[in-house]
Amino acid sequence: MATYQAEAQPAPGKKVPIKIIYSALTASNGPVWLAGDQGLYEKYGLDVQIVHGRGALPIQGLAGGTVELGHFAGASVISANLGGSDLVFVGAQSNYVVLSIWTRKDSPIKSLADLAGKNIGVSAPGSATHTTTRAALRKAGVADKDIKFVHHIPPDVARGAYRSFANVWEEIPYVGTDAVQAILDFLPKEQVKDVTPEKYIDNSLIKELETSGFIKGLSRR
Repeated sequence: MATYQAEAQPAPGKKVPIKIIYSALTASNGPVWLAGDQGLYEKYGLDVQIVHGRGALPIQGLAGGTVELGHFAGASVISANLGGSDLVFVGAQSNYVVLSIWTRKDSPIKSLADLAGKNIGVSAPGSATHTTTRAALRKAGVADKDIKFVHHIPPDVARGAYRSFANVWEEIPYVGTDAVQAILDFLPKEQVKDVTPEKYIDNSLIKELETSGFIKGLSRR
């Protein structure tokens, strides 16, 4: 979860208006929808509008200040900051990626290295599926030039994906420095030579919620 660094003070007794934008129709965005379905936003004084945006719209909306929070892959946040934006991570659903690469049962592809020269379907450019697949293939010795990414909207796999994600979501969603560093390591060294993970992380909100007992209280509901 990312936000731009700004402050606003609502009038006493008035619900705080917040727009949350997300990019993919996947189970990873389940908490955003579930909180609305369970009435948690309203219960805690928030007037939340959940917005879906494709392509570059989510990061553009967050960087431009038309939405207050973004729920999408961290790589796009770091790229925006390297381009001059002022965004920070305020919470982590998980600090590592849970994704699978699938092929047909009778396919001759048996390893990541076998994907060289193949077409690979992922979601939006810069998304978690795109960035993670590139990183995995790079470790297997397969360069970007050796493959072709086909960008598409994922099919309806929410039920199975939810079961996978539910086991790895952070109990207390602090943003880990290792998770942000993994994204930085994937970028050209000259581009990020003066950047540290801490520069893009603000765990103060999560710390406040943990200290107050709010997060633990939610888990009991």
